[in-house]
Amino acid sequence: MRAWLLGALTFASCVVGAGCDGCGCGAAGYVAELASARGIVEHDEAAQGLDWRATEVGDRYASGDAVRTARDSEARVKLGRSGGLKLAPRTTVRFLSARPNKRAPRLSIDTGQAELEAAEEELVIVTGMGEAQVERGSRVRLDRASGGLLRLEVLVGVASIEREGEAPVTARVDESLEIAVGRAVVVVRAADAGGPRQRGDAGTERSDANVAVGPSDPIEPDAGAPSGARDAGGATGPAPIDPAPLGPSHAALTLGVGDGAVVHDPAAPTPIRFRFANVCPGEGVVELVGRGGASARGTGSAVVVVPPGPHRYRVRCLEGGATSGPYAVRVARDTGGGASISRTAPRNSVDADGRRYTILYQNLLPIMTFRWTRSPPGATRFVLRLEGPRGTRTMRTTQPRHTVGSLGEGNYRFSFAAVEGASGRSPETSLRIDFDNATPAARLSSPQGPVVSGASVRVAGVALRGASVTAGGHRVEVDGQGRFDQMVTAGGEGAFVIRIAHPDRGVHYYVRRFGSR
Repeated sequence: MRAWLLGALTFASCVVGAGCDGCGCGAAGYVAELASARGIVEHDEAAQGLDWRATEVGDRYASGDAVRTARDSEARVKLGRSGGLKLAPRTTVRFLSARPNKRAPRLSIDTGQAELEAAEEELVIVTGMGEAQVERGSRVRLDRASGGLLRLEVLVGVASIEREGEAPVTARVDESLEIAVGRAVVVVRAADAGGPRQRGDAGTERSDANVAVGPSDPIEPDAGAPSGARDAGGATGPAPIDPAPLGPSHAALTLGVGDGAVVHDPAAPTPIRFRFANVCPGEGVVELVGRGGASARGTGSAVVVVPPGPHRYRVRCLEGGATSGPYAVRVARDTGGGASISRTAPRNSVDADGRRYTILYQNLLPIMTFRWTRSPPGATRFVLRLEGPRGTRTMRTTQPRHTVGSLGEGNYRFSFAAVEGASGRSPETSLRIDFDNATPAARLSSPQGPVVSGASVRVAGVALRGASVTAGGHRVEVDGQGRFDQMVTAGGEGAFVIRIAHPDRGVHYYVRRFGSR
């Protein structure tokens, strides 16, 4: 997935004009209160300037204050009259000033994950692309990824995001909104093969494809490349020689420079060794591109601790200053055991409403249904015009909807016209079908936890057809249905690694750290 930019996360927990007897509306001026805590929970007062001190149940927080949880610690904060915010371990939140003439408190999640509950009143999250509304009685999980992406997963109820002049994008239970500046993607969880499908508006089947609604603006390149450094384009010039620390001595896995991969590691951040002897004759530095990116130097290779999220990295040779890259790598903090490998084509519907849609499919190309929900009353025959990479198709139908078999990747434009019983034409609508590059190449059922170095370990799961599997450097046999189940001796530099490669879907690494018996 691409790196995203994210504005401040804001929410409203008091109803303007209503009587207030909870935090955020009283004369005391506080906006939240610590309801419970487990482990180490700290508070920073705005006036103190990042002066973290222990906080206790019952403490109240004003605008500018922050609360954070340490490792293996949790906290719950009261919001408004009945709302609540539950902070997961290693999470930092800061309460911001209300906007002029508004009584709604604002909250930013700097790191980590939290659950937001809207009990008796609606809550509003203001993001970089518009207002996300969490309806009364709903509960959502907010996840601030390292790449800047905000994921809003609906656990109970409904949440939606809308921008002025555009129709809202809605997510329900088992769906999530991935929000960035100018774009909101509705992600629908994949259903296991043969299992029940999710159902959305008007009984429309939802599937394991992802639906994005919003502008398809180009992604700006990451900042921070050394000025004048020689890169893949051949530009030359003096490159800054910044000192870089030596990385850790051991890594969980090793990648060659230029190897694009997704690393699944439940214990991420992940120490990754990048080999660059073929790029630099002597010492070199591996750098994660972007502000605050980690770096490490070494001879022939260097180990960089890579946090969860999508990253770009480059290699800078200390002799001569040549730079190679940038290249891509993604780290996911998961086991790889929860992903489903779909055996049937997903089904998705798009409306002829003038917006721009993107379908991100995960395995098989989606079967598309085109709809005109605002067709003129009395119309009995319609023409669907679909323009795509293979030319223009015109399809006649007696209903203002039509299903088309699996369309290929690319850009499309479509519109309906009523030709009998009434007249009219829908807005021309844009559609893009693209592969979701975060899609896993396999579902790994064993091993799920740490393994013992040198022990015999069962490696089992299912991969996409055509994938190859190795574990600890040993080849694992895959049958015609993509299934594998084999005992392998656990070995590796710093972890036991299962590598699954697919010719179309790339390479995924599944990391299992070494533990004791």
